[in-house]
Parts: sequence; C-alpha cells; structure tokens
Amino acid sequence: MVARGQHDLDRSIVLISEALALIEGQRYWHLHTRLNLWLADVLFEQSRFVEAKKPLDEAITFARAHNRTLLLVQGERLRASILAANGDWPAAKTLFTETLNIASKLGLPLEIARVQADWGKAALQYSSTLEESRALIAAARTILVAHNSKADLSTLT
Repeated sequence: MVARGQHDLDRSIVLISEALALIEGQRYWHLHTRLNLWLADVLFEQSRFVEAKKPLDEAITFARAHNRTLLLVQGERLRASILAANGDWPAAKTLFTETLNIASKLGLPLEIARVQADWGKAALQYSSTLEESRALIAAARTILVAHNSKADLSTLT
C-alpha cells in the first residue's frame, strides 16, 4: 500500500500479486479477498478494466459466499465504476443504487460516502447528469468531513 500511496501503481501491482502468491492455497480467505480488491482497484486506476475483472470477480464471489457484506459493498462499488467506464451507464447506475442501499441499511457512513463519491465521479465522466453528480459528491463530502476522512476527501474532485 505504500507503493500505491506513492502513486507507483506498477510496483503496487507487483507487490500485491506477490502477496497473493504467498498466501495461495492457505486459508487466509479474508486477506485473499482484500488483496484481490486492492489489485482490482489499482488496475482500475490504470484503466486496465479487463485485467481487473478476474481479481474483482474472485473477491465478490468470496464476499457473497461468506456473507462478508463490507467487502461485497466495496467490490460492487468498484464493479459499478468499471461498468460506467466501459460505457454501460444504466447498469452502473443500477449497481451504484443497490450498493448505496446496502451500505445505508448497514449504517456505514463512510461506505455510504464512498459509494456516493464514486457514483458522482463516474457520473461526471460518463453520463450527462451533472446536477446528480455534483449532489452525490457534495453529500459524500459532507459525510467525509464529519468523519475527518482526509484520505477519502483527497480523492474528490
């Protein structure tokens, strides 16, 4: 994660892949899922959507099978962003809505804000609903400020 924080995405991919190889065949399923989510996210940041699919699918499959709802919300949020980037705005909007509903029902304010932020950023880039995107980002910013989530705030446009 240090490499990612230093914006060295290529090194981050190498290190996450090495970590996944080290735990392959072990029973560290939660860690395996978390690493797959990080790998998919870094690949997404590099617009390598096809490559991000495999680790993302693995993470979502595990999260569903083992009722890891927070991991599922995080995976589905990323999947919605990839759908938007690939031009499937209707499917992305539907998945963002479903993911936001899950995070809301669980009472997870930071996850609610992260879904709103990603949805708003995707809408800015891939749809014509500027008002909606700005409202989503503003709602996310309000939650993130209230929780002093500086890292998340730094990603907002």
